[in-house]
Formats: sequence, structure tokens, C-alpha cells
Amino acid sequence: MIPYPIEVLIVDDSPSSQELLSFIIKSDPELALQACVKNEKMGLDCLKRLAPAVIVINSALAARDRFKAIHYYMQTKPTSIIAICDNLLEKTLASNFQAICAGAIDVLEKPASFKDPHYAVHAQAIIQAIKMAAQVKWPSQHHETSFSTLAAAAQQEAIEEFVKLPKIEAIAIGASLGGPQALGAILSLIPKNFPIPFFVVQHISAGFTKGLVDWLQGMTSLQVQLTKDRTFAKPGSVYVAPEHFHMEIRKGGLIRLVDSLPEKGIRPSVGHLFRSIAHTYGSKGIGIILTGMGKDGGEDLLKMKQTGALTIAQDPLTSLLFGMPKEAIAIKAAKHVMSLQQIAALLKLIAKRPI
Repeated sequence: MIPYPIEVLIVDDSPSSQELLSFIIKSDPELALQACVKNEKMGLDCLKRLAPAVIVINSALAARDRFKAIHYYMQTKPTSIIAICDNLLEKTLASNFQAICAGAIDVLEKPASFKDPHYAVHAQAIIQAIKMAAQVKWPSQHHETSFSTLAAAAQQEAIEEFVKLPKIEAIAIGASLGGPQALGAILSLIPKNFPIPFFVVQHISAGFTKGLVDWLQGMTSLQVQLTKDRTFAKPGSVYVAPEHFHMEIRKGGLIRLVDSLPEKGIRPSVGHLFRSIAHTYGSKGIGIILTGMGKDGGEDLLKMKQTGALTIAQDPLTSLLFGMPKEAIAIKAAKHVMSLQQIAALLKLIAKRPI
């Protein structure tokens, strides 16, 4: 249960921005402004002394040292960090996405001023993001388990079942909050010339999908691309759903982007992707649901399982937010619960099987 009020630390070198963010936080009775400081060093001191639930940091300030402060905050005491920027224009997207790569769980646009016509929308988005960030449970200590140990465990526990699987032709992954880091952790361990295509739906702030694709490409030897309509999937490629479109995979690996209504208020929807994989591939598909908040994907992961597909949920220890995986487990949609390293080890094992 979240302790209220949620204590927030602001790290921002702009007096006007400090005033604006402070007012927004104080306007909600469930939030409390713990401290407001003007540089990263003072922020680190407050993090050690006050242990805030959430840190709100100016993205431009953090970018000056290439987001090393966010890295250092996370190494010192893992805490939910939200980066706030002046705008999400095309020229700033790459820089702002680096905040997520460094460890921030979201990047949001702040109102230009109290008179900004979009003030209420931006303020409410910031408040909701802080409340969601406070739900993240960070580990109190570092669990050190080698990849080789996890990989061996995955093989030992699952080999009898997996050896009986038909030839796998599609791997579908759905993720939300914390997804970029989770995807990077899995894909970085997948070797070049992997014989199966990946299809990914990641819930992410508007404008950041292209940045996600570029960042993932730097993490893996696989080909990562922002999906275009009527593309035919190729082995060893990662297809990321673009904003505002559901992604469907049809016969022959034909990818269609459809602008039908949002599902559970979301488009692209993880559930929409899983449903299409169940219909097209049946037992020849794999469905993986990763860290995130909400229930998107759970019901349709169950449909995949019912067609004979292998279904996996990320474990609570490695999930930044154990919402979507927890829902999938609760309705018995996920046949296996695994860490990110175990998932990668399993996928490599399946790819090596002689069929």
C-alpha cells in the first residue's frame, strides 16, 4: 500500500519552473513537496537524507552531464524519477528519450506558465505520473545471480516441455512502464541471425516511439524497425508498433496497421497484437508480457495459451511495475513466470532446437 501523502523532490535550476512544479504538486492533497533544490548534487544529498518517493527532475538540467545524475541517483538509492521538459518537439525527442534510457520512468511536458492554455492538461498528467511512479516497488537490496545460473535454471525447468513445441514462427511482446529497459535487457542477449521475428507493442509517451527504436537498435544485433503497414516479417527482425495504430500479424507474416478504436483506452494495444498472433500462429507463437501498469494484454495472452502457444509473464523481482504481468498470472494466462535473463535464455534455447 502506498503511504500518503506521496513525498516528492524537485530538482530544477529554474526559479520559475520550480514555482510552477511546486504549485502543481501542492494542488493535490495526496502529494507533498518534500524539498526543491537547484542542482543534481543537492538532489543527491536530499535523496540520501529524505528518501523521497518520487524525484521530478528538469530534463535539460539532467542532459548537461549526459544524464549521469539520473544514473547516480539510481545507483545510490533506486527511486522513481520523472523527467520534466519544456516541450516534446522533434528536435528534443532524442535528448529527452535519453532520460528514460538513463533510468527515468517517464518524460513529461510541463506547462509553459500558469497562463498556458494547456496548463490543466499538463498539470494533471504530471500529478497522475507521480502517483503511478509511487507504485513502483524498488528492491531494497541488490540480488546477484549470474546469467549462467539463471539460464541453466530456465533450461532445466522447462526443457521437457519446450522440446515438444512445434516450430516457433512468431514472438509477441507487450510492455508498458519500465518496458524500454526490459526490452533492451532481453534483446541485447539475442544473437544475430535469430530465426524468428519479434513483434513489440510498448506503451510510451507520444513522440518517443522512434527514439525507442533507435535506442533498441543500439542494444541488439537484430534489425529493429518502426513498423510500416503491409510489411512482411523477416526472421531476426524486431517490429515495433507505431503510435496510434494497432498492429496485426496475418497469414504469411503480413503486418497490418489498423486504426480501429482504442482497447482499454490504449492504441496500440498489447491485447490486439496477442489476439492476432493467437489467430494466425496458434501453437507456433510465443506471447510475453513484461513490466507495466494496468490490464492490457492479459485476456488475449490467455487466448494465446488456449491455442497452444507458449505464454510467459515477467517475474515481480525484475518488473519495474508488476501490474500487467500480475494480471496475466492472476487469470492463468501466463504458463511460466520468468526473469528477463531467463526469458532470453529460453528464447535462445528454442531457436537452437532441431525441428
